[in-house]
Amino acid sequence: VMIVMTICAIITFGLPLFFTCQSTADIHTVPNVCDNEGTNTTIDTFYFCEELLFSRATGLFHFPPLIVHLISYFIMAALTSGLSVAAGLFVPMMLVGGSMGRIVGKIVEQFQRFPGKNIDPSIYALVGAAAMMSGFSRITISLCVIVIELTENTQYLLPILLAVLVAKFVGDAISKPLYEELAAIKSIPLLEYHPPTFAFRVGVTEVMSPDVQCIDVKDSLDRIVHILQSTNHNGFPVVDNKGLGREKTFRGIILRTQLMVLLDRQQYQPPGLETAAMLDNEYYETLMNHKWSLEDISLPPKDRRHDLYMDVSDYMDRSHPVVQQSFSFIEAYRLFQTQGLRHLPVVDDLMQVTGILTRHDLLYFHFFDERQSVIQPAFYGKDLI
Repeated sequence: VMIVMTICAIITFGLPLFFTCQSTADIHTVPNVCDNEGTNTTIDTFYFCEELLFSRATGLFHFPPLIVHLISYFIMAALTSGLSVAAGLFVPMMLVGGSMGRIVGKIVEQFQRFPGKNIDPSIYALVGAAAMMSGFSRITISLCVIVIELTENTQYLLPILLAVLVAKFVGDAISKPLYEELAAIKSIPLLEYHPPTFAFRVGVTEVMSPDVQCIDVKDSLDRIVHILQSTNHNGFPVVDNKGLGREKTFRGIILRTQLMVLLDRQQYQPPGLETAAMLDNEYYETLMNHKWSLEDISLPPKDRRHDLYMDVSDYMDRSHPVVQQSFSFIEAYRLFQTQGLRHLPVVDDLMQVTGILTRHDLLYFHFFDERQSVIQPAFYGKDLI
């Protein structure tokens, strides 16, 4: 982050100083390093672009400052887009599009051959900004409304709408929206709206992870701590081992954060003793507003954990949906979308857990060859639940 900040600071504050001052008899923009009889338009472009880029005043910008501003802002936006800092892309892309539109407007202004017709580069800057924002975000109607509200002039509606639609269709033909690409780079499990049409013959058993880490309704503290330390799973099926062929009978789902809160509040006891469930406001506030780590929790010594047990029956989600092994991939995909699921246990006819399906299993599910044969997902069996 510090390296990127240093590069951006050098570009922003150092690059304009390489351009000389120019005399401006007709307009004086803003105070800068030049004397009262001149101005450095590159400094004006970098430091006051939000105020001047869409201004109707003539003689503000020349081609070199606009080209430098366009390239440098595009590079800085590309550098900061993947950082884990609050650096958005909406305003940078608006300025990049405005610079590009203003360049086109100045070209048209210089080469137009119609006497008495004045070309306003600021309108081109406005249309270029709208087109750039639509191209990277694929927003259409709402973006047109925002731009028209900012200008308070409906006569620009037609060129803005045309530019936005063209940018949207061209972007769809080339790549996915920028925010979806960034979500994929950061491994955010964002599902497409439509499931893959070529998966209509695939069942959940071909996609699910069969190696499931389950928590017993009343499990030992040592085993729970071991599961939390050895996996990164977000949720665990809760099962009841009744024996006689009824092992791993599904009872519900409990989240990793819930187990962390229960460990922190010492909701475990020796066998034969019971503790009352602590489902108070503090429990829910801690569950939602705190990021837990095992290093932050005071646990009993390892040799005592075998004699302590945790009963999760009062905390697990008993109504969590499950699917049978015969369930289709597309129906499971739609279930994830409509209910906002992160994990979906797969059970057999006796309600015994045989696997679990996660968003990562859906995202990294690959198909190959003309027969639509199925291969395992790229993160198959890994700790990404």
